[in-house]
Amino acid sequence: MNDSKAKKLVIVGLDGFSPTIVERLVAEGSLPTIARFMERGCYARSTPFWTCDTGGNWASIASGAPPAVHGCHFHIHLPGQPLDEPVLGFPSQYCQAELLWQTASKLGMDSIVFDYPHSYPVNAERMIHVGEDGCPDNSLRELSHARGYVNRSLSGHEPEVLTEVKIQPASGWQNLPAASHIREVVLPLVPGSRSERVTTGEIFALLEESSPGCGYDRVSFFETRDYQAKLGEAKVGQWTPWMQAAFPTNQGPVEAAFRAKVPQMTPEGTNIRILLTQTYPTTGFTEPAGLSEELVSHCGPYHYQAHTQEWVFFGACDIDTTLEEMEYHVQWYEKAAEYVLGKYDWDLFMIKWHDPDTFEHICWNMIDPVHPLYDPAHEEEGWELFRRVYGMGDRLVQTIEQIVGEDAIIAVVSDHGQFANTYSPDFQQAVLDSGLTVYDEEGNIDWSKTQAYFDHDGVWVNLQGRDPQGIVQSGEEYERVRDAAIKLLQDVKHPETGQHAFNLVCRKEDAAFMGVGGDHAPDVVFALQPIDIGRRYTLDEYEQMCSKGMWRFSRGTHGSQLPSTRFSLGGTEGIFIARGPGLKQGMTTEHPISMGDIAPTLCAAFGMPAPADNQGAILNKLLEQ
Repeated sequence: MNDSKAKKLVIVGLDGFSPTIVERLVAEGSLPTIARFMERGCYARSTPFWTCDTGGNWASIASGAPPAVHGCHFHIHLPGQPLDEPVLGFPSQYCQAELLWQTASKLGMDSIVFDYPHSYPVNAERMIHVGEDGCPDNSLRELSHARGYVNRSLSGHEPEVLTEVKIQPASGWQNLPAASHIREVVLPLVPGSRSERVTTGEIFALLEESSPGCGYDRVSFFETRDYQAKLGEAKVGQWTPWMQAAFPTNQGPVEAAFRAKVPQMTPEGTNIRILLTQTYPTTGFTEPAGLSEELVSHCGPYHYQAHTQEWVFFGACDIDTTLEEMEYHVQWYEKAAEYVLGKYDWDLFMIKWHDPDTFEHICWNMIDPVHPLYDPAHEEEGWELFRRVYGMGDRLVQTIEQIVGEDAIIAVVSDHGQFANTYSPDFQQAVLDSGLTVYDEEGNIDWSKTQAYFDHDGVWVNLQGRDPQGIVQSGEEYERVRDAAIKLLQDVKHPETGQHAFNLVCRKEDAAFMGVGGDHAPDVVFALQPIDIGRRYTLDEYEQMCSKGMWRFSRGTHGSQLPSTRFSLGGTEGIFIARGPGLKQGMTTEHPISMGDIAPTLCAAFGMPAPADNQGAILNKLLEQ
């Protein structure tokens, strides 16, 4: 055990919490807990490492190391694997640096970790773990991803989040009420791309009338076609209770929980939209394993992920429904933290809540006048939504503070901010014209002729000896291809303003100042330049621009920009707020700190050594002398 004045160390991660939003909401009195932490502790904006996203910066916060050392990015090109087949970089085995809970374990200290990136599979002794590896895309254990179901033809991107179903008279049912006009919809479960189990399960839904002749107004849900085995029901616009059933999988039956909402149904029963949440097991999401059942009993069913931005953009649900899911998510964390922190001995507690990032991807356009979709008529509505979501984070911090008490150091951190997504460059035609990437007649990459592969985070040379189908020789030819890729990107400009799309394009070794390096970094690095296009877009114009570019349809963005980016109401910077023994009170830094400085500074205040691979600085100006 440590012998400092602080008895515990707590890190609350609020993904995407933007300092510009925090500072405004604190000033207006909407975040009372965070405001009190600023008054009684330290506050700084924090500069992320490139790329400015979830994949690498949570590892930097927990290790004090840059991506060049820990090797974590959102997607990772593993040496020896095809360049167009990266892996998600969140599982713990991809982190090459020691993390705080590993340091604590070596010192004989106990850690509790909830959903923090690179914490699963569990990679330390003396560690209680709840949840998964912190990846925001989809889940390892889910039986089915969240899904919308509609009885109409689908097009475009809709099938990513929607499934077409048929409404038909109920048939083959046991115990169905006589003389009824009940209709049936079969809802197939659709596992996500990371699901460890494959299920062929389905849920049966019946469209019913609460009173004969009054029209269809409620939907009931079943595991089998037996009316007496109803799992739950909901009227239009309402949620069901949480429902549990055993579903078949390739690893045997698995008990899992889900709930449903019926956003839309016509009284005639001719059109319907049903939303199912993630279908998630009721066991096996903790270590020790038996803790899962205790948490479900005490807190309700756990689900790893609320709906992400695509569900709103493509019509599976609306923003209010998404925020209801986020509210459940944060309430579950509060209950679970109270239970687990009270049950076990611990020294270090770390949690990451991802939903604020998702929300900003959906709604940034509502508050930022520079956004092409900004409408002043909806600005105050947008700010109310921001108050609601940021208020959830504020309440989570308050609850954890009440649990752990005054003698704990509590840090509230984010991995990046967000800003308006105004422009996604379409440079694919330039890539084709350059001959650096070659496609065959079927639209597949012809690796025998391809010299470079362009992805969201940089350019990879198709290098002999490193890449499976490499054709570019190291040395002079390698540098020639890098020069050609750099020249191509430097020439990409906005079609209307004429501004350059990138304000930095360079070799990876020249980007070391942003934490870039190692064999997980691309050969050519770029930083997108935020551009004020100076006019409004229709939704069709905006989606056409986004669909050709790099970041899909997100209204707020972050990622492959300079870590110091500030643009209109937002930027790439995150937050660092901490209070407790060993930290100064009322201290606000004049300049941003590095996210690599967070771990060593908190360790110094807590009285433990920094993680072994730390390269950050102890910020003595934040510490009591």
